[in-house]
Amino acid sequence: GILNGVNSIWWWWGLVSLCCEAVGGIDSTAGRSLAWLVLLAPAVILEFFREETDVRIAQCCCRRWKVGEMAAAGRRPFKFQEFAAHSGDVRCVSIGRKSCQVLATGGDDKKVNVWALGKPNALMSLSGHTSPVECVTFDVQEEVIVAGSTSGTIKLWDLDQAKSIRTLVGHRSDCLSVDYHPYGAFFASGSLDTNLKVWDIRRKACIQTYKGHGQGITCIRFSPDGKWVVSGGEDGLVKLWDLTAGKLLYEYQHDGPVTSLDLHPSELLLASGGMDRCVRFVDLEELKHIGSTPMDGAGAGVSRTMFSDDGRGVLSVSGDYVKVWSHEPSIELLDTTEAAWGHLGDMWRNASHQAVACSLNHSFVQVWALNLSALSPWAAAPGGGGAGDAA
Repeated sequence: GILNGVNSIWWWWGLVSLCCEAVGGIDSTAGRSLAWLVLLAPAVILEFFREETDVRIAQCCCRRWKVGEMAAAGRRPFKFQEFAAHSGDVRCVSIGRKSCQVLATGGDDKKVNVWALGKPNALMSLSGHTSPVECVTFDVQEEVIVAGSTSGTIKLWDLDQAKSIRTLVGHRSDCLSVDYHPYGAFFASGSLDTNLKVWDIRRKACIQTYKGHGQGITCIRFSPDGKWVVSGGEDGLVKLWDLTAGKLLYEYQHDGPVTSLDLHPSELLLASGGMDRCVRFVDLEELKHIGSTPMDGAGAGVSRTMFSDDGRGVLSVSGDYVKVWSHEPSIELLDTTEAAWGHLGDMWRNASHQAVACSLNHSFVQVWALNLSALSPWAAAPGGGGAGDAA
């Protein structure tokens, strides 16, 4: 697979502490960057890399950290990589859920590029779309990429062979979201045409179309057991669909477009975030809405919701802040931290109790790490969480 040779990357990040003024920086207009991240391979070789221009570093001192030891970096997300991902604007990014070591990006240049964390150059660049790439995701094993475009066309690539294996047509407008089934060779797609489609990859065909949204479908998530699929739309509706029966099981309403969905890793619980500035929780066993976070009248809409790996907390991203919420026995704010990452494209959890996030800035992608162990309810030190470092 594409991860051969980089399986130990995550455990061997080396982060550079620049102690003296460096010559260089980031100049987006000239496409120049100072790549300050270094990768410590198992052989403990310190590597500096550059992009498009020579960068001289006057003086620095280095310290070796594992990502699991990010507490020293503080409670805020730490930017450890930035790179030019496409020749035009980046429209979407997806983190590989299995390893959290690979990224896929889609851009206005109609390409899908695949990256290994810590590497300045793409592992591969996948062509074939004839319009900008709007959404992208990996399969469970990180062996296949699914990407939808503004034309509604969906393409699949085999990453071992770096070639297109399927082109699927069925949506009448932009394909806004895709998600891969956790077990079978299926995926779901949501479109501006308001339809949710489930595709059988082997049969090369759509096997089910779900209707009912009044506006475009912005996010999709399969349940961990693969029995259900959840869709959220610009109309504020969240719909739960039974894949076996092929029918709607439950729906509820946000007071604005739905931006994010996540399901608890081990319990029948759904969290959804929206532009109404709140996270709503639904008990999927009893099919009932159990509550929502308070609406922040002065805040931004929720751009991302994510359960922690142990399921004890829910992270929500609103503007420049990350908040941690409890969901039982009551919905309460546990912690808040500042995150100056701008437009967040994707966020996921890894096995080391970290959150990995990618933000988008024109043609650039920034990669961030957030140490959840420094936040409540996971902070070990007394007073290590709870109050947060931002209001």
